[in-house]
Amino acid sequence: DDLIENNQMPNFDFAKIDIQGGELAVLKGGENYIKSNAVGIEIEVEFAKMYVNQPLFAEIDIYVRNTLGLELWDLSKAHWKYLNDFKSGPTKGRLIFGNALYLRPLEGLDKWLTKFSNNQAKEKLLMLISTSLAYGFLDYAYAILNSTLISKYIKNEDRKEISNKINSISKGFRPLKNGNI
Repeated sequence: DDLIENNQMPNFDFAKIDIQGGELAVLKGGENYIKSNAVGIEIEVEFAKMYVNQPLFAEIDIYVRNTLGLELWDLSKAHWKYLNDFKSGPTKGRLIFGNALYLRPLEGLDKWLTKFSNNQAKEKLLMLISTSLAYGFLDYAYAILNSTLISKYIKNEDRKEISNKINSISKGFRPLKNGNI
């Protein structure tokens, strides 16, 4: 929050946070800005201790949902295997860490957008739609475009054009890492 207030960091709509166990500290340090401005975040989360005094997924998830107002949309997972003499058959390994994708929920979106001018709200909606598309959530992009709040910020002909563009690319569309973060 201080970095943005002092113009030491540019404004942003989406952030990727991966700082080896310090993610919750960053979220808390940017709480006001993220809660007010971010359409989403992708954050590394751990399910097992890897770093000293690090928060695990459950703590981060509760904070992001309850304090920042974002909801979990996707979760990539990484497993580690114990070294042993077991040689036959596949083994999965223990769930250790992953990346969690959080987006602004459709419910409450209208209230959140009232904090912005019409032009800023339109930009936020377009960024949320773009982010949803980049991660493979075409259904969510359509839900936003077809919500009752959209007409306040985006002209009907623009909404139809965006919807048609999504339709035209949907068959050959390849989101980030095939829809997985």
